Amino acid sequence: MVEVAQEIINAIVDAVAASDDLSDRLTEDKSLRACALTTRAFVVPAQRQLFHIVDVTASQMERLISKLTAASHLASYIRHFNLRLPMGPSYHRALGTLFALLTETERFALWVSKLWLPISGEFWTAFCSNLRALPSLRCFAVISCGPLPKSLVRHALCSYEEVAFVNCTVDPCRDFPIAHRPDSRARNGLRHLVVASHLGLEDEVLRDFLLSPDVDLQHLRYLGLSVSDEDSLILLNQIAFRTDSVERLELDFDDTSSDEPVKLPSIPGLRCLTLRQKSIKILRIRDDIISLLATLHDHTPNLEIVTIIIDLLNPWLSQYATTSGCEPADRALKKLRRLRKVHFKICPMCKQVTEFIEDARENLLPEANAADLLVFTSGSGHLIHEDD
Repeated sequence: MVEVAQEIINAIVDAVAASDDLSDRLTEDKSLRACALTTRAFVVPAQRQLFHIVDVTASQMERLISKLTAASHLASYIRHFNLRLPMGPSYHRALGTLFALLTETERFALWVSKLWLPISGEFWTAFCSNLRALPSLRCFAVISCGPLPKSLVRHALCSYEEVAFVNCTVDPCRDFPIAHRPDSRARNGLRHLVVASHLGLEDEVLRDFLLSPDVDLQHLRYLGLSVSDEDSLILLNQIAFRTDSVERLELDFDDTSSDEPVKLPSIPGLRCLTLRQKSIKILRIRDDIISLLATLHDHTPNLEIVTIIIDLLNPWLSQYATTSGCEPADRALKKLRRLRKVHFKICPMCKQVTEFIEDARENLLPEANAADLLVFTSGSGHLIHEDD
């Protein structure tokens, strides 16, 4: 029998994992499971891929604990762990056992299946008291959950390098003790922060926590925020006032946004700006995004890449409508001396996209087009040409 180098076997397993749908690693991944049964040399690399990301509901938690207890080495492969609520009345009792097994987990996300479903005090007590049992945790996210205990928010912002709160609220009166991680400030500080509310509602208590002197923003490199109007950029203005370290900024203009003019504060270190918008029936660039682009040369002199992502929610019924008033934005983009690319990413592809591209090149942003700055790609990353 011909022996195959382990590096080649690892590469084969990696390729299989990249092609699989890894949405439920406990019940699917048939290709990876087949790899694990091929020969002994395939077992470890296949298991590493199978358990690299684990996504479980509360009802699956005890089954996972049994699996990890029976084969303790599997827990060491888990790097990303997603726990989905709601939980039954007794599931929170297993959190201590589960967390004790996740010694190598680096990313943890807590999801709620129903928006703002009330979470019991028993769950938060168990969750907060056991959170410090995850010694390798660097990234922490909570999605569609609230009200969060203030101690959890404070702990996350002061202990992890990457933090995300999406559609979350905070109860300033709800507090559960969390033991301080002795190495929490020995890490690189908060470097990646996402605060998003896709309902057009910003939680002022959460904003106050983010701006607390206890939260170190001096190492913040990436910031993601949702935008509904000029007032929703208060947090961005406050962060920009406290630190000049932000290099990547992503703003999400959802369908609740007012479309009124907005502008960025001064962010001299900003290199990459991403603006995301949703289009329901009409394919166009939003007026608030146009107004923001028109002020970039005054506030972001070192900007290198602007990415505008347009998500078409109903592409087959969408119509194209030209965007007026783009001349100031076109001139502002040309004044950015370090600008290398203005990237339009449109998803999914439809016939109106070619109209948009032709209009963008000839009428909306002709100076940027003449400077060879414009790039158009589909959601899959393929370049789009006018004749596609």
